Amino acid sequence: MVVLQTRDVTTDDLGFADFFAQHNERLVRVSVFLTGHAIEGNLAQESMAWVLERCDLVSAMDDSEGYLYKTA
Repeated sequence: MVVLQTRDVTTDDLGFADFFAQHNERLVRVSVFLTGHAIEGNLAQESMAWVLERCDLVSAMDDSEGYLYKTA
């Protein structure tokens, strides 16, 4: 049985909600540009989810934005 873990972004003390707001729109545009398909905006969502799961690690990086785009 797979147990899914969730995280409440509204109480995120590492600033993920701000990070998301700052980078999501551009990441969606880049994802669509790279894939050539509007539906691939989902790539941005998956990348953000990946970063959120590793928020502690990513927030300590010098270039967290670069990590986000590399993940995408």
